[in-house]
Order: sequence, then structure tokens, then C-alpha cells
Amino acid sequence: MPHRTIAAGMFALALVLFSACASDPVGSGMEYCLDNAQTAIDASRGLEGNLAPTGRLAIDSQWKGGEESGGICATLMTEKTGRNAKKYWLCLESDRMPGLKLYAPVTDAAPVTDAARFDADFSSAVFFCNYDDGWTWFDMPVSGRAAVERTDAGLLLKSESGIERLPAHRARLRAGSKLLSGDRALVVIKNRQERIEALAEFMHGKKETAENPSWTEFESVWRSFLFPETVSEKKRGEEWKNPAAKTKFSRAEEYSWSEEYSDAVFPANMRELRKTGALWRDWLEAGPWIYAEYNWTAFNRALERGVAIEGKKK
Repeated sequence: MPHRTIAAGMFALALVLFSACASDPVGSGMEYCLDNAQTAIDASRGLEGNLAPTGRLAIDSQWKGGEESGGICATLMTEKTGRNAKKYWLCLESDRMPGLKLYAPVTDAAPVTDAARFDADFSSAVFFCNYDDGWTWFDMPVSGRAAVERTDAGLLLKSESGIERLPAHRARLRAGSKLLSGDRALVVIKNRQERIEALAEFMHGKKETAENPSWTEFESVWRSFLFPETVSEKKRGEEWKNPAAKTKFSRAEEYSWSEEYSDAVFPANMRELRKTGALWRDWLEAGPWIYAEYNWTAFNRALERGVAIEGKKK
């Protein structure tokens, strides 16, 4: 069967799975239908060549880190590349970056199955998240090497310089009945990426929070701070009380946004985004992306320190 036909069929399967599993990322929990749908998207729309998997993946071995690492998970996966041929990939994920998968090709199975140590050169990443009325998917090149060492308990991962992300390479998204792909989707993703990166930088400079916060902790602190109009009065912080006079409001996305609060709390480059509801739309549609971006620096710090990951062969 031609590769193009296989890819089209797998993407159609992904669309069915997405429609059945959408949920609200800003509700009481973050529940995502990632497994089968993500596999279909990874396989049919990933970066080409040796940068990312292009076929269906199967788990060979898996190791999971503890809370101190942010729940980093390492998975050795196999991709069938021919009748009797297969390729190995090392995939990194984290509980603190839901929906994001980082891939490193392992060109020879021997280092994984026999050697005590090997290097993993990460080359690509895939991100997916969904919400009530749609979903977002994109892939991007990444660059970074991690030394992988076998231990009695599992694996030890360490990266001297962390992993660097590059701009999104390909994107697809659905909002309601509209499905965007190609350049149109990529423009939307890159614009949102710029806003989310700016938002995460602002958040880190504004409040001191625990490293690797859970989603519950993250949502509790930041929703009431960024969008106090969307929570009850008793959940609003001290910042809401200054300025006390709130006479100007901008109506957008079903809420009236205090212009005084926007001007007093947010930097100049983000005030209009809040007043027009654009930031709230980002939170609704890409909450996991914001959460992942917020935790990205801590993820790299953990890799630079070294992460012990336990697990058993599956």
C-alpha cells in the first residue's frame, strides 16, 4: 500500500479519536486522549527522514522518574522500516509537560540492549493538546544530546547543555468545524507560540512558585492571577485590590476584562492581548502548552543535573 494512502488513513483515525476524547484543560483535571490518537498523528505527520518517526511505533522498554524529576518518562520505541528491519527511538516525556514528546534516533540497537552507556541526540518533538471544541498539533526540530547510562534501577539521563527547541515545522489544528493545515495553521501556531513564550517569561518574573508544580497547583495560582474575572471574588488575589477603582471594562470572550487591572499588572506588550480576550482564548485552547512552556526551564535543569529514571522492560 502506498505510504500516502497509509498516512491518510491514520490521520482519519486520529480525527475520530480526537472527536471522541476532547476535554476542557482548565477544568478540575487535565484529561487527554493521547495514546492512540497521538500515535496516528506522529506516524502520519511527523518530520521526515531521520529526524522523527514516520511509521507506527511499538514500546520496547520504559522507565519513569519520580516527582523530583517532574515525572520524566523515557521510552525506547521500535519503528518497523522493512520486512525484517526496524529502527529504535528514545522518547522523552514529562508529567509537567503533557502532550509533548521529544525523539532521539538510536541508530544501532546494540547500545540500548547491551552497552552500559550511549548518547541520545534529540532531533524532533511533537506536541498535541485538545479542548472542548478542537485540538492543536505541531512538530518542531530540536537539538540536544543526553548521555544515557544504565543503572541497576533503570536509567540515568544527563545533558550538559539541555535541549533547544526550534520554530514549529508543521501544524494542524481544529476549531469547531474548521480544520486548518499547511501554512495557514503554521502562522496561527507561530503567533500563539510567541504569545505563550512571552506569557511564560512574564509569569516567571512575576511570582515565585514551586519548581515543577502540578497542574492543580499551577492552575490555582495562575488562573486567579491572570484572569481574576473568571474566578469567584474570594479566590482573587491581592493584586485585584489594587487599583481599587475598576471603572473601565473591555467585553470579550464572554467576560468583561478590567482595563485598570490589565494596565497595572501586565507589561505593555500584553495588555491589549488581555483586554481583547486573546490571552484567555490561549488559556482555554492551549492550557497544556502554557503549562509545558512554564515548566520547560525546570525540565532542562533536571536533565543538566541528571535524572534517575526507574523502570522495567515491558
